[in-house]
Amino acid sequence: MRVSLGRCLASQGEIRIAQFLLSGPPGLLEEVLCHEVSHAAATARFGGRIRPHGSEWRGLMRDAGFEPRTRIPDTELPHDTLAATRRRVFWQHRCPICEASRIAGRPVRGWRCAKCLASGLGGQLAIRRGDTARSALLTACPQEDRMPFTLALARTHGLAAHSESDLGEPLFKHR
Repeated sequence: MRVSLGRCLASQGEIRIAQFLLSGPPGLLEEVLCHEVSHAAATARFGGRIRPHGSEWRGLMRDAGFEPRTRIPDTELPHDTLAATRRRVFWQHRCPICEASRIAGRPVRGWRCAKCLASGLGGQLAIRRGDTARSALLTACPQEDRMPFTLALARTHGLAAHSESDLGEPLFKHR
């Protein structure tokens, strides 16, 4: 497992734990095991139609003496494992006509180029996978059209709701 610390496959009676937890802090391993066992217990006790981190699961976590949380802060993870657990893939969405571009954490096939759409063109975007934030950011912003670094970084990490042109209009629309 690269992104999650553990996973419960209740229908198969299986719990999977990230390999590095076995040599990490014992408290973290206990919490992750309790988290996954609580999923199995909640499914067995309340049926499969409950929310994965709903009130039933949270109650079982509290009964076991753990705070019910779904994410572990990076500060609590072993330092040497952060790179393996936080690898991100980025997707570049580029208009082949006007070269407008946007970076996202997943491919969004419903996005269209607003400028081209307004001109009566289809606005279809070409989607390409990138492996790192830096390479995706540099490919998305042509040299002569670079935006301030902080805005580019925010876009890369999905913090901006949408890009805006010089006129304050959205560059991309969701169809």
